Amino acid sequence: MFFFIPIGSEEGVRRLPYLTIGLIVINSIIWIMTGSILSGQMNDLERLDRELFQIEERYLDELLEKDPGLLTNMDYNEVRERFETSEIIPQGSDDYIEWKSLYKEYKTKLSSMVFEQLGFKPKRFDFLRMFSSMFIHANFFHLFFNMLFLWMVGCNIEDDWS
Repeated sequence: MFFFIPIGSEEGVRRLPYLTIGLIVINSIIWIMTGSILSGQMNDLERLDRELFQIEERYLDELLEKDPGLLTNMDYNEVRERFETSEIIPQGSDDYIEWKSLYKEYKTKLSSMVFEQLGFKPKRFDFLRMFSSMFIHANFFHLFFNMLFLWMVGCNIEDDWS
């Protein structure tokens, strides 16, 4: 497979594309800022996930005896909802009280993640989130290829507008 990265156009541009360069710089700065925030958020979620699983694994065998295909038919968040709604863990027990508080903290932290707060979701249309999602990138390659496309297209568009 031949892979190449285009870095310019055949026509060239007549002037320096200030707006395009500005957008690339702003996107890069926001990616660096959100990347460090996201890293801390992911560490918290992983810690809570491990603590939840330590409690859940004690009761998972019982759950799988009742429904052997459970883990193949649904993702683990749905399994956790099953833990919450049914009485797999006895509701008066210390395990349930600890699990419930950890799960509540887990869902709170999940809903406060950077992508949840600033990312666009078509089901919940919000103009501000639609705008802010243009500056949110998941990883370096997502940022790099979006900025490469912006550079290739933005330079020519900015040149045509001047």
